[in-house]
This record gives sequence, C-alpha cells and structure tokens, in this order.
Amino acid sequence: MREKLICDCRGGCVAIYAESRKNDTNGCHKDDARNIAFSDKGSKFNGSYWEMDEATQNIFTDMVNAYNNEFDLTS
Repeated sequence: MREKLICDCRGGCVAIYAESRKNDTNGCHKDDARNIAFSDKGSKFNGSYWEMDEATQNIFTDMVNAYNNEFDLTS
C-alpha cells in the first residue's frame, strides 16, 4: 500500500520515511529501520549546533514533495 512520505530535515541530517512512521523515534538516525533514504552529507558541528549541506536537504525535500504530489493525484 502506498502512503505519503515525510522529509525529516534536522541540523545535521535528513531522512525520508513513511508518514505512518513519523513518531517511531525522536530524531533521525543513520541506522533507523524506518529510513527509505538518509544523508548526513557535509555535516559538521560548528561549536553550537550541527549543520549540513543545504542543497542535499533541498533535494530530499523536493523528492518527497514530488512523490506526495503524485500520491495526491492518484488517490
């Protein structure tokens, strides 16, 4: 069964997973079984908080939006 996806952008990572699993854990983790995709590309700690490559986060967001828009059209 198809369902909408979530793009979880955090300071130092981004993950994609099914909407039904958004409350499985607090945060996104590299080895989380719910992940469809994960990236921490370019992550670095700046002394106060984690940052990551904004372009990668934008690509993940665009992929989820495109999928969810198609999902809405076919539902």
